Amino acid sequence: MKYLFTACQIAILTGPLLATEPACKGADGPHSPQGETAPTTQPATTSAPAADPASLKILQALEDAGKKYSTIKSDIDYEVLDRMTATTERRSGWIAFLNQTDDRAGKFRVHFETLSANGRRKTRSRVDYAFDGQWLSVAKHKIKQIIRFQVVPKGRRAKPMELGKGPFPLPFGQKVAGVVRHFEIATRPPVASDPKNTDYLKLLTRRRFRKEISFRRMEMWIDRKTHLPARIRSLDNNRKLITVTFSKTRTDEKLESSVFEIPRPIGWTERIEKLKKQ
Repeated sequence: MKYLFTACQIAILTGPLLATEPACKGADGPHSPQGETAPTTQPATTSAPAADPASLKILQALEDAGKKYSTIKSDIDYEVLDRMTATTERRSGWIAFLNQTDDRAGKFRVHFETLSANGRRKTRSRVDYAFDGQWLSVAKHKIKQIIRFQVVPKGRRAKPMELGKGPFPLPFGQKVAGVVRHFEIATRPPVASDPKNTDYLKLLTRRRFRKEISFRRMEMWIDRKTHLPARIRSLDNNRKLITVTFSKTRTDEKLESSVFEIPRPIGWTERIEKLKKQ
């Protein structure tokens, strides 16, 4: 896995958890950030598509939780199954999220500590991603390299967590109207394999948005107490199945600004990738 976030879009990302597919200039893998999401060729609709009341209730609770918590921090388990090659990668670490307000941009940090490939034992493999509202920094500790991608023009604001709209497909801070516009949504009763005390949502990307959103299908399991994602699973446009599990979720912890910054250590190389158009 070169990068966590699939596609020059951003998403996750927002990303995601998890975000369309043209590679960014200077990126060395398929999971790369982009600047602003390309506008759809379809005209805007005057009303949101229909959705069933049960799904809307879960989505509304998810949106309300995004407004309620100023910070979110969670341990994560991130698994990618490549269905074409039957190979898997599994990383573990943590994610921190700072909610966007009128006075500040939304920010996040993802830290991976371990890697397991194809079921082998875990090894230390540290990789960091930090988005400060304008720049996405990717730090690869093994090769001592930092790459900084400018994903938002100077003086502009991004929505880093909005599925299909922001630059990264991550599952926090979703808005009901945006989700319903871009995806067909549905729910179902709980089954034995679901995480405990969660509600289920299935999102299918609407046909007219498939060129600008990196995944065709996403499943979300939303904790009934916090109304935050406990697990998400998506099938991306490269047929990779990505599963992210969140655990030990903490809300409204004080997070220092340094959490969302990655300074360049002595002896590391650094590459800067600016947007062509500001």
